[in-house]
Amino acid sequence: MMKTVQRSILMILMVGLLLWGCSNAKKEITFANNQFQITKPGSWVVLNSLHDGADIEIGNIFKEAYLIVFSESKLDFDDWDASDYSETTRGFIKKSLSEYKEVSGPSAVTVGDLQGIQYEIIGSLNQVKFKYLHTTLESREHFHQIVAWSLLSKYDSNLSDYQSTILSFEEL
Repeated sequence: MMKTVQRSILMILMVGLLLWGCSNAKKEITFANNQFQITKPGSWVVLNSLHDGADIEIGNIFKEAYLIVFSESKLDFDDWDASDYSETTRGFIKKSLSEYKEVSGPSAVTVGDLQGIQYEIIGSLNQVKFKYLHTTLESREHFHQIVAWSLLSKYDSNLSDYQSTILSFEEL
């Protein structure tokens, strides 16, 4: 009887470790009619309620870690560069927050063969503080806005996931 219980516990632990290992595997996700790809951390999932206009929404609700991507054709903008696009899209974030402060940036960023700029922003909404990593990338045909955020207290623990996910972005 005792050996059966021990074997059962051992099997449960082995299955749990196997499932945990599988769930931590990173996964590539294509989106926007298979034009773009991003690799999400294994503990993250695709979400559908972060922003209606986003091309992809991913995150980990248990870590309070979220990331969205917007990709837009450059044909829709006259003589804009990444700086112009970043200023405009950061302006939308600023309008949605009751407090807004850029705490770093602009910092140059290279993602594959795409160049861009990045800012860190702290803001408040309904008296709750958030911190954002706002990245703008420019390609020959598109602007990409990648916004990652979490509660202010959880930002630093999520930063490496944000950075690796942003660095995985590519046009296909």
